[in-house]
Amino acid sequence: ETEIMDLGCSLIEDAETGECRLIDTGSESFRKGYKARSLGRRRELTRMLQSASVDQIEVLTDRSFVHPLVRFFRRHLGA
Repeated sequence: ETEIMDLGCSLIEDAETGECRLIDTGSESFRKGYKARSLGRRRELTRMLQSASVDQIEVLTDRSFVHPLVRFFRRHLGA
């Protein structure tokens, strides 16, 4: 996800470290920073996958996955 909803103050646990932090998702600066970091991670992942010649399919949680999969297979199977 590239954006975080405004839920006000929320206690978030880091899944890897178990560390808990209280964050204010209502803060516009927090949401902008979250989006920027998320997009940066996505760009870096895309760069690494492309450099390794790995195919990618972008599937988003707020949209149907059918069309991206159909486009991918049509492009790669020449259909």
